[in-house]
Amino acid sequence: MRTLTIILISALLPIACASSAKDGFEYLGKWTNVTVSQGEDPHAYGYSLHLWRSNGKPVGFIYEYVGPTADPPIGPLQDVTLEPSGKLSFTAKMTTGITFSPGHREGAPSRTLYKFNGALSKSEVKGTLDKEDHLDNTAPERFEVTLKAETKPDQDSYWNEKTYREWEEFYAPIIRARGPKW
Repeated sequence: MRTLTIILISALLPIACASSAKDGFEYLGKWTNVTVSQGEDPHAYGYSLHLWRSNGKPVGFIYEYVGPTADPPIGPLQDVTLEPSGKLSFTAKMTTGITFSPGHREGAPSRTLYKFNGALSKSEVKGTLDKEDHLDNTAPERFEVTLKAETKPDQDSYWNEKTYREWEEFYAPIIRARGPKW
C-alpha cells in the first residue's frame, strides 16, 4: 500500500507543479526605470512594465510615474506580441493628468497612446517608445527606453496560483481609477 501511495504521489507531482500556472495564467515579471527624488517631498519619474501570460498570450500594463511616488497612471497593454526570440511590441492608452491648452482651456484628461517596439529578456526590456498625443494632436515623441528587471516570477508569490479572472478582478478598480479616460 505504501508503494502504491508513493507511485500515485509521484505520478501526480508533475500535474501539481504544472498547475502553478493556474488555468494557463502565469506571471512573467516587472521591469522598470523609475527614479525617486530625495527630500521631504519625493517625486517619481519613469516607466514600469508588468507582464503575465494567459493561455500563451501576453497581457499586462505599463505605468508612467509623473510625480507622485504612489498610484501612478496605468495603461492596459493592447495589441501585444511577444515572440520566442524576445521581440516585444504593444500599444497602450493612458491618461497621465489634466491638460490645459488653447483647445482645452477648462482642462481635459490627457489622451496619450504609447507604442513600444523592442526586446524583452530576463534582465531588461529595451526598445523605442512612441508617445502620441491624441487630445491636442501634437507631434509624437520617440525615445529609447531601457527597463531593468525588478521582480522575477518566482519572487512575486502573490500571483502564484491566481487565475486570469482573479487578475482581471484585482485590476478592474485600479483601471477605473487610474486608467485611460478615453
